[in-house]
Amino acid sequence: METEASRVGQFHCLADYSGEDVGPVQRLKKPYPWRSLRIRLATRGRQYQRLRLFAGEHLKVMARSLAALLDVKPDCVIISEDGVSSEFRFVSVAARLGIRIVTVPYGYNMRADIEHDLGRKQADGSLVMAEGRAGALLRRLAPHWIKTGRFAGAVMFPSDYILAAEMVGVTVPDPWIVHGGLADILCVEGEIALERYRKQRVPEAKLRLTGSPYCDEMHDSIASDPAASEGYRAARPIEDGVLRILVSWFPSYHDDYREKSEYPTYEEMSLELLRFLFGLKSAKVTLSLHPAVSGTHRDLLMSAGIPVTDEYVIGLIPKNDLFVTYFSSTIRWALAAGKPVVNYDAYKLHIDSFDSPGFVTTDSAAHFKETLTELVENPDSYRSLAAQAIAAAPGWGLMDGRCTDRIIAEIERLAA
Repeated sequence: METEASRVGQFHCLADYSGEDVGPVQRLKKPYPWRSLRIRLATRGRQYQRLRLFAGEHLKVMARSLAALLDVKPDCVIISEDGVSSEFRFVSVAARLGIRIVTVPYGYNMRADIEHDLGRKQADGSLVMAEGRAGALLRRLAPHWIKTGRFAGAVMFPSDYILAAEMVGVTVPDPWIVHGGLADILCVEGEIALERYRKQRVPEAKLRLTGSPYCDEMHDSIASDPAASEGYRAARPIEDGVLRILVSWFPSYHDDYREKSEYPTYEEMSLELLRFLFGLKSAKVTLSLHPAVSGTHRDLLMSAGIPVTDEYVIGLIPKNDLFVTYFSSTIRWALAAGKPVVNYDAYKLHIDSFDSPGFVTTDSAAHFKETLTELVENPDSYRSLAAQAIAAAPGWGLMDGRCTDRIIAEIERLAA
């Protein structure tokens, strides 16, 4: 690697921020120095003081990022998201040091998910717009941060916060897609994901069809379980006379979407629907909880006699016949394994990211129960849905066990 000294340039320091050594960060070359300078020159008085406050917070994060990167001296940084949902200040520092950045996704959020969140904020009155002097300055010097089309004029963060980030050299090229940041390459999970990233206008030069390490995890799980291996992408239950159902239960979003739920509380919804699932005859149910489910809610379920597994949910997918959840990124791994999915749209968001043969979404508890009862009690219904999932499975993921090898090969080429 080059030494960090060869990557450092000189420019005027903004200020002396007490409590954190930000000098080394301030001496890093900025990607758009003209933008930083114009923002500084265009602000004065109270607005400059506000920008200075935000800039200090950005610089503190950047200083810690720089210290960590100079300590580890990596040739490459691997991240799971590349955009405003990532720690984009860390990514910015890595990029300015010349460190290669590789995205290996887990989540499957798209532009529509961002717009769902903007809609929620609009409904509760918390939507932030590019307004006033700061908004006008943002519109002139960094307009890519301002939403166009639906929710036109909205911004992810207050305009002063964004201007301060740009002033210290932190940017996200396209804040309105999940992978709109500074990464060199995006390791694409499968053909369906590749098509969707292209529709999101992720730069073609970033895209590498490698497959995902999560598909390798499922490949290894299948190899270690003879019954799962025999039932892999077979349109029949693994176990005669029993439908194995894996449930990945979601955390509460009642604080944000209570009015869209059929149930007054998350607790009531969880207890009723999970008791229904565990009461299905001729079904063997395994319950995994999303990591964001609170300890209080986990304790509630267990005290109600509902068993919870701590096994890794990705490894459990191939060992089951059917996957049940609520708009989880894990859906695509189930579909890649050829496992049909029943989704409970608990908050009526109508997300279409997973629309595919073998995927059924239900928007009411009655429809959810009816669908699952039919799949458990009618073998032909299950076989039909499983056959659809199997036919679509190759597009969702590469299940040859070599995805990690392909990712490593891309990283080695990038770092060479």
